[in-house]
Amino acid sequence: MPAIQWQAVIRQWSVVAALFIVLCDGPTMGHNIEHMPNWLLLISMDGFRHDYIHLAAKSGYNVSAFRRLQQEGISGRTVIDDFVSKTFPNHYTIATGLHEERHGVLSNKFYDPELQRGFDASTSTETAMWNNGSRDASGPEPIWVTAQRHKLHSAVLNWPSSAAKIKSAYPTYSLGLYSHQNAMQADYYIERIANWFETDEHCRLSLLYLPEPDSTGHKFGPDSPKILEMVQTLNDHLSRLLDRFESSKKLKGKVNIILTSDHGMTKLDKSKVIFMDTIVNRSLYNAELSHDYTAWHVWPAAGKEQIVFDKLKAASANQPFTVLRKGDPWLIRSHYNYNRRIAPIFLVAKLHSAIVYNNTCDEYKVLTSGERLGDHGYNNSDPDMHPIFAAWGPAFLANRTVSQVRLVDIYPLCCELLGLHASEHDAGPKLAEPIRAILRDDDDDDEAGKSFYLSSTLVTTFVSFLLVACLTSVFALGAMRAYRTSLYRRNRRFGLLDDTTNSSGGRAAAAVSIITIGCRLAWTMKTFKSACFC
Repeated sequence: MPAIQWQAVIRQWSVVAALFIVLCDGPTMGHNIEHMPNWLLLISMDGFRHDYIHLAAKSGYNVSAFRRLQQEGISGRTVIDDFVSKTFPNHYTIATGLHEERHGVLSNKFYDPELQRGFDASTSTETAMWNNGSRDASGPEPIWVTAQRHKLHSAVLNWPSSAAKIKSAYPTYSLGLYSHQNAMQADYYIERIANWFETDEHCRLSLLYLPEPDSTGHKFGPDSPKILEMVQTLNDHLSRLLDRFESSKKLKGKVNIILTSDHGMTKLDKSKVIFMDTIVNRSLYNAELSHDYTAWHVWPAAGKEQIVFDKLKAASANQPFTVLRKGDPWLIRSHYNYNRRIAPIFLVAKLHSAIVYNNTCDEYKVLTSGERLGDHGYNNSDPDMHPIFAAWGPAFLANRTVSQVRLVDIYPLCCELLGLHASEHDAGPKLAEPIRAILRDDDDDDEAGKSFYLSSTLVTTFVSFLLVACLTSVFALGAMRAYRTSLYRRNRRFGLLDDTTNSSGGRAAAAVSIITIGCRLAWTMKTFKSACFC
């Protein structure tokens, strides 16, 4: 009789064990299809100042859709954007829940001294820009990456940073690179979002970026009637969005909407322009890759930091700007200090002012031509820099006002609404109390569904483990017994009866059983952890 080939036996039993694991496999990290969260749409209207709705209504413009969100949902009395009050930094703050010094997008354009290169956020899709220059998988985690980590799908339209690969992931659905010029195809975007929600059961999150009223505010100023006209246009888009969801049998009453913005807007005063070339020679510093009208990162030449700072400090005594050194208490309080991408010297213009090189540069020509009558990027404590916040849907109480909302609060709020385990963020260990107070009670149907899902997951996991462990043990014992009988008969036939081979066969069969049960136990622990923390 030929010798038993134990390698073949182990392979066969491994296949059997794998089949049982697949057949008995329960839910993995994510959501049960029968207990999905409600849909969530996060909308940003760039540069929408907190008082625009009131000003438009006061002048007779139609703001009925905005009012509906406020009356049937939540509005924010004071909304605190991050410093600096710029488009890309604050959109990344909204998406990640991190202050700018932590996520590393310090302005629309900035310089990284370690990588020795500058970045333009409006065109860059490089991971190095959006992961804070990290060389590993660490770094900021936008809400769509968090959702996909929990096996949900995301649809992200024109949101700054969404065209980049972050933590090895792109949004499930996207329209490519951010475009400020083509991002006002609002009706088309509304239909795409609704279709994705209706056709993909796992697509529960969407982010939509619209570039207005920021463009209008820059060109005509925040006090222009053009702003009020644009507010009415955006109101019409919002109205069609609400009607589209209400007309959908699948989505009606099941979509939560958060509407916000990245910053406000204030008017520019052409008489308040600071000319850098009259203060300090350009040979003493570099700001080519990190300046705009309202905020400058100044990188001094080697050994020239004190000279540059002293010149700027003296000039700031009678000109409308503030000069700060890295480590200044104000920068620390503003969460704009602890990052290598922040220059040793930082300038911020005072409200209504602008900083340019000289009176012949392109930036100054734009100012004097009347093509730029509004701006932002100033001290974020000024009310003109404060954006809007409104929330509407089944998760929110009706006709409530929250005293204060910070942009860093939005990421954990989104995670709460979707039932996600949030990544690291700066909003605090729990939702801020004013934010938590606007949510419906935990005993609502949605929370009951989450509790049921968690309980059923744990029960399924436990029963699955017991079943597979029992079946594996039975088969292992059967294999051991069959082998012992076969070995006994063979040895008896040839007069080789010996206990040692018998015991070694038992050990091998036992090893197969232990390996199989160990694989199943490892899977069970992973599922248990996912069920508890997803």
